[in-house]
Amino acid sequence: MALGAVSDGPDKRAFAQILTPSILHLLNMFKDISIKVREAIAWVTFQICCHHAEVMVSTPESTAMFV
Repeated sequence: MALGAVSDGPDKRAFAQILTPSILHLLNMFKDISIKVREAIAWVTFQICCHHAEVMVSTPESTAMFV
């Protein structure tokens, strides 16, 4: 939740360097059995898409998660 909360503030390049290596881990959290975890990661993903959409399509693996 903290990652989503701060996603609109940092410099895009600096934040992308943090997000890019961890994006697959974040997207894999959609497979968690807890609905609360899936709801939280959906909100975080929404925030990242709003403020740093280029990170979501930066690797073929992350793009494949949405197909």
